[in-house]
Amino acid sequence: MTFSDFMKDTVDLVKSNGERIEGIKASVQEKQTFINRSDILIEAGDFFQRKASNGSISNYEVIDPGFHEAFGSIEAHYQIRHKNLSTKEAEKMIQSVTYNFGSISAEQMQVGNNNSQHVTINMQQLIEKVAQSNDEEAKRLIKKSLDNSTIASVLGASVSILIGLL
Repeated sequence: MTFSDFMKDTVDLVKSNGERIEGIKASVQEKQTFINRSDILIEAGDFFQRKASNGSISNYEVIDPGFHEAFGSIEAHYQIRHKNLSTKEAEKMIQSVTYNFGSISAEQMQVGNNNSQHVTINMQQLIEKVAQSNDEEAKRLIKKSLDNSTIASVLGASVSILIGLL
């Protein structure tokens, strides 16, 4: 009987960068998981999910990957110390995965799940863009809104400067 014969569980590894490696054969114990592979990198902070034949899903956070190099007839393998996670904790970990995109230059960008995007543009930028356009209706609407007493009181003295841009 080999070490691999004890790998009766199947787990999916979720890396902290969002990468997901599915279908890893493992032996999941109460506080430790054994994986008889060396072709994947498992790090502290990653987590994995075990899907049992009864449909239940168990979640585990990697505390110490415990990688061991091959020795004699024993293949390289992991003896992972893990922390059991509740479903809520696992969902939180999935939502907080960090994505690194290198160098990005953008005024507006949206990435992730269940997120929202807030766009902020100042009045001067808006008026400058409208002034540069050939859209006479947009210019008329902006002038009309700047003539509004409520808007004028919010913007204060800058109203006359903004109207001058149009």
